[in-house]
Amino acid sequence: MGICYSEDRVAGGTATPVGTWDGTKHYLKHYANSLYLAFIAKSTKDGAERRQAESELAIAERKMAYWRRHPNYVQADALKGIADLKKQWNLA
Repeated sequence: MGICYSEDRVAGGTATPVGTWDGTKHYLKHYANSLYLAFIAKSTKDGAERRQAESELAIAERKMAYWRRHPNYVQADALKGIADLKKQWNLA
């Protein structure tokens, strides 16, 4: 069982082409997941949970890289969202 990301492979398509999706919104979703996973990895004493969080951090990084390359990704909007998320986590 995953913390943020399921280990099960999901097959199937979407009715809406991925090229029309909001790349910034999806990037920020995975950025928020990365903050949560980093918190768990840093704060838990459970070794298995730490390893799971660290494993999923790699997934979040890969997904953020994908959405940064998306044609509908807007860097300025992402930076605003990142600042808001960091504020929520008291990191700013």
